Amino acid sequence: MKVTAPHMGTLHIAIGAFLREFGADLILPPPTSNQTLAIGSRLAPESACLPLKVTIGNFVEGYELGAEAGIMVGGVGPCRLGYYAPVQQKILADHGYDMEVISLEPPRGHLGELVSALRRLSNGNGLRRLWPAWRIAWAKLKAIDTIDRVASKCRPRSEPGRIDQLREKALSDLDRAEGTGQSAAIARQFVREAESCADFDRHCPRVGLLGEVFMILEPRVNGNVEAELGRLGLEVHREIYITDWLNVNLVRDFLRLGHPPAQQEAARPYLTYFVGGHGRENIGQAVIYARQGFDGLIQVAPLTCMPEIVAQTILNRVVRDFQIPLITLYYDEHAGDTGLVTRLEAFADLILRKEGTRCAAV
Repeated sequence: MKVTAPHMGTLHIAIGAFLREFGADLILPPPTSNQTLAIGSRLAPESACLPLKVTIGNFVEGYELGAEAGIMVGGVGPCRLGYYAPVQQKILADHGYDMEVISLEPPRGHLGELVSALRRLSNGNGLRRLWPAWRIAWAKLKAIDTIDRVASKCRPRSEPGRIDQLREKALSDLDRAEGTGQSAAIARQFVREAESCADFDRHCPRVGLLGEVFMILEPRVNGNVEAELGRLGLEVHREIYITDWLNVNLVRDFLRLGHPPAQQEAARPYLTYFVGGHGRENIGQAVIYARQGFDGLIQVAPLTCMPEIVAQTILNRVVRDFQIPLITLYYDEHAGDTGLVTRLEAFADLILRKEGTRCAAV
C-alpha cells in the first residue's frame, strides 16, 4: 500500500523514517502551499477549521502522486480533531478520490483500532518492525525539538536569517540520516554552530507562544510566526513540541495521567475542566509564563476553534491579573502575510519600547 500523510511542521521527517522502516511505501505530498490551501478550501465546508482544509489539500496532492491511502491521527474530547478522519474520507469520496483515510487513534480505549491500523500500514510485516521503526522516528523527533528550541533562543541574537539557514541545513541532513546516532550528532552540530553565531550578552524580551498544536507547528499556515518574532528581536518560548505532544497523547493518555499537572494547577483559578485541545493547558502555561516574568503572550488558532475561543476569553483575565500584553491571531484561508507582519511589528514595538531596548536588527 502506498500511503501519504499531511504536513505538520517538520513531522514528515519522522513519519517518513517510521513508515520506511516499518515497511510502508510513503509518498509525501509537496510542502503545504497556497495551492494546497486552495484545494482544501474548495472541497471542505466553508465553516471547517483551517487544519482540516490544509490536510485535505495535502491528501489530494499525495493522491495525485500515486498514494492509495492517507494516515491521520485521531482524537477525543470536544475538539473536532476526533472527527477529521471520517470527515476527510467522506469529502474525498464525494469528490471522486478513491483514497482510504487510516486513522491512528489514541491507545486508551482504542488500542485494538490502533493495532489494526498499524498492521495495515506494515505491508504484511505485522508488528515485528514496530519497535525499530519507532526508535529511529523518536530519535529524529528529539533532534528536531532540540534544533527548534535552540533556534528560538539564538535567532534574535544572531545576524538576521543566519539561524534559519543553519536550521534548514540541519533538518535536510536529519531527513537523510540513518540510525539514532546520526540524528543526535546532527542536533549537536546545529547547537554548536547556532550558539557560535549568537551574542548571549544581548538582552531580548521573552514571549510565550500558545495555541492550537497544528497552527503552532506548521509555519506555512501561521505565517512563520516564530521566525518573524525572532527577526523582530523577541525570544520565543513554546511548550508544544512534537515529542511533548506525542508523550501526552500516547504515553500519558494510555496510562491515564492526563496533561502535565503543572499547567492544570496553574489554570485552576481560571478553569478547572477539560475543554478540548490545549485550551486549559494554554491558560495554565500563560500563568506560568507570567509568573516567570515573560514580557508578552501570543496565541495562534484556526478560526472557529472552540477550545481556543474558550481559552482566549479566559486569557483576558490572565492579562488583567498579571498585566502582561497578549495578542491573539486567528487564521483562515483568507489570512495574508502582510497584515500578520504589521500586527506582529506593532506587538514587538510595544514590548521593546516597554523594555527600553531594541536587541536585534529589524
